[in-house]
Amino acid sequence: QVEIHPFLQQQKLREWASRTATWLIAHTPLCQGAVTSDDTISKIARQHNATAAQVSLAWLTSHDRVAAVPGGRLTHLQENLDSLSIDLSDEDLRRLDEIKVERRCVDYEFSPW
Repeated sequence: QVEIHPFLQQQKLREWASRTATWLIAHTPLCQGAVTSDDTISKIARQHNATAAQVSLAWLTSHDRVAAVPGGRLTHLQENLDSLSIDLSDEDLRRLDEIKVERRCVDYEFSPW
């Protein structure tokens, strides 16, 4: 599991995973809720009648990533599941891929990176 979300896209790690056929599981895929306040993500969400969280999860799955998303309430579980039916266009993906925030949401003291 690694931290991957639209604000920390981990491009080099994703390229390595693709070359080595390694699955990456994204923990904190919503950047602890921060994705909900991003203008680009919110605009794309409105176009798809979806939430920003759903668009962020759809972005991950469109890049063949698995998200580890906790769902404490049935509504959140359903919202996460519904993200699988969002079909992001190439233009949507391009706009999401161009987010250049580089924000780590989880920074453990024991992490050397």
